[in-house]
Amino acid sequence: MSSWPRVDFSPRSTGWARALGHETSRGVRAAYLLAASISVAWATWQFLAWQRVEQENAELRERVAHRQPATAPAPLPPRQAWSANQLRAAADVIARLNTDWPQLLDELERLTPRDVAVLEIEPRPGQAALTLTIETRTAQDAWRYVDALNQSTYLHHVRALKHETNDRDPNRPVRFSLSAAIGSPP
Repeated sequence: MSSWPRVDFSPRSTGWARALGHETSRGVRAAYLLAASISVAWATWQFLAWQRVEQENAELRERVAHRQPATAPAPLPPRQAWSANQLRAAADVIARLNTDWPQLLDELERLTPRDVAVLEIEPRPGQAALTLTIETRTAQDAWRYVDALNQSTYLHHVRALKHETNDRDPNRPVRFSLSAAIGSPP
C-alpha cells in the first residue's frame, strides 16, 4: 500500500484565520490588508527619506573634499599714530571706566542723609579723585555731610571748592561743589 498524501477539498479556514485559530469575515480580512498596506507605505516612505538624507550627506562630503583651503585674511590697514590729545582723552576714558563705581556709590548712599541731595558725581581724569555737587537747605547740613565723608574709609580729603545760594527759589537751597580723593587713604 502506498502512502499518498491525503488531499481534502472541503472548505477550510485559510491564512489569518488559521493563524489566529478562528474563522474571519471579509471585513476583518480587509482591515488586515489595510493595516499591512499602511505599514508597507510607511516603511517605503521612511526608506525614501533615508535615501534622500544619505544623498545630501554624500553631496556635502564631496563639497568638503573639493573645498579650497582657506585664504589668509586681508591685511589690516596701517595704524595711524594718535595725537597727544587723543591719547590723553583715551586715558581719561579708561580712568573713568576703572573707577570702582559700585563701592563709590554704596559708600555715598550709606553716608548721605535725607536732607542732602547729591546732584552730580564726576570723576576727575588722571587723578583718583572726583567732584561732587550737592544741595542742602542750610550750609550747616552741607558741612556735616563733608565731615561724614571725611570719616569714610573710601573717600578722603573732602573739601569744598565753591558754594552758592539759589536766591530765586523760595526755599533758598545751598549748592556745594566738593572735591574728594577716592580709594584707600595714603
